Amino acid sequence: MFHPGTATYAVTATGDGLTYQWRLNGTPLSNGVQGNGSTVADATTATLSLSGLTSAHTVAAGSGYDCVVSGVSPCATTTSTRRALTVSTVPAISVEPTRRRCARRRARRRTRSRPRATG
Repeated sequence: MFHPGTATYAVTATGDGLTYQWRLNGTPLSNGVQGNGSTVADATTATLSLSGLTSAHTVAAGSGYDCVVSGVSPCATTTSTRRALTVSTVPAISVEPTRRRCARRRARRRTRSRPRATG
C-alpha cells in the first residue's frame, strides 16, 4: 500500500498589497484537484501546499514551481526562482503481519558407548 506524499513551498516578500500566484513550469496553479491527480491548496498565498503526490509528480528545477509576487505601484512584479520537486515513494505497511509459529525440530545427538579393551 502506498500513501501519497505532501509538499510545501513558501516565499517571503515585503511591501504593500502583495499578491501571490504559484506556478508550475510557468503555468498558474489553481486550488483543487489537478489533472495529474495531485491537489493544490493556497495557490494565491505566500505558502503553497501540495498533496496526493507520487513519484510521477517529480519535476526538475527548470520546469518546477515558482511564485509571482506583485505589489501596489510603484512596486514591480517579481518572480521567485523555480524549484524542483522530488517525490520518493516508500512503501507503507497497511496490515500488520500476524504471528506465525514455526515447527521446530529438535536435534538429537546420539552417542554410543563402546567398551574399550584394556590390557
